[in-house]
Amino acid sequence: MARETEVMEQAYNACLDGAKTVNTVIATHNKGSDATSADFAYDMTHDEKKARVSRSVGYLKHQKDTYSDWGSKDFTAINAAITAADSGKVILCDATSAGGEVDIALPAPAAGLNYKFIVQEDTPTQDIKIVATGAIVYGVIMVYFIEAGTTVDNVVLAAGSTNVLIDQTAKKGDWLDFYCDGTNWYVRGAGSVTGAFTVS
Repeated sequence: MARETEVMEQAYNACLDGAKTVNTVIATHNKGSDATSADFAYDMTHDEKKARVSRSVGYLKHQKDTYSDWGSKDFTAINAAITAADSGKVILCDATSAGGEVDIALPAPAAGLNYKFIVQEDTPTQDIKIVATGAIVYGVIMVYFIEAGTTVDNVVLAAGSTNVLIDQTAKKGDWLDFYCDGTNWYVRGAGSVTGAFTVS
């Protein structure tokens, strides 16, 4: 759906404002009792903050899903705000399109952000790369599998990495948890086949 340029520009600026609102409310919430009157939404209840974020994210998703006339507009900040609002959610990874690679960008580091990724089907047809833009990933991913009747333990270390890849060999139920301390991301997970996860 195409709109007049002026209307599109107004909508884009509104999306940027909405993204800022999402990030600001989340930042205030993560401060907990340390939030002051200088912090936006500091006097809102938990439910009021959730409702404010939900309304803003709903608008952002509606604009993205409804219109395709954005041209070269940069949606990095808008996409990151939507992802940040999904903190605490379980994300089912169902990469079944032909070829290529699916990239999932984690939002800018903020204390308290956390996500769980679960492989939804055996041997997805695409790799899924989780990207920690502007941050470092640390942690241990355990892989357990049976080979020639013997249980094999394999450890994937994320030490100074920026990408964690869920390979096409991954099995249904393999999972990763990501946690952020405000500076770095920490990952833990489990897989059931060698090569299910790699880091870079």
